[in-house]
Amino acid sequence: MSPTFHSQATDIKKILAKYGIRRLYHFTAIDNLSFITRYNGLWSKQKLEQAGLLNDRVITGGNELSLNLDRQCGNWDKVHLCFCPNTPMAYRIQQNPENRDPQSAHICYLLIDPTVAMW
Repeated sequence: MSPTFHSQATDIKKILAKYGIRRLYHFTAIDNLSFITRYNGLWSKQKLEQAGLLNDRVITGGNELSLNLDRQCGNWDKVHLCFCPNTPMAYRIQQNPENRDPQSAHICYLLIDPTVAMW
C-alpha cells in the first residue's frame, strides 16, 4: 500500500530541496526499538493510545506539559521528526540523565527519508 501524498507535497518537496534536507531525525529511548520493530515503524501517541499501548511499555518523549500541548495543539496524531539531530529536548535528556528513568536516559536516533513529510 503506497502512501497518500499531502495536497501541498510539491511545495514541501521544493522546500526540502531548497534547504538541502536529505534526512529527518526521530530520537527515542533505546528500549522502544523492539516495539518499533515489532509494530513495523513509528506510531503516533494517538495510535498507541487507541491500540492500548500508551502505557509503561512505550517510553514517550517530553514531560506532562509537552504531552498536554501535543493534545491541545493537534499533534497527538503525529510522529515528531526533526531537521537535525541536535534538538534542545534530546540535549536535555543527554545532559541530565540522572533525572530520567534509566531506560529513557539512553536515546538513539532514527534517520528518516524526508519524503515522509509529503505524506
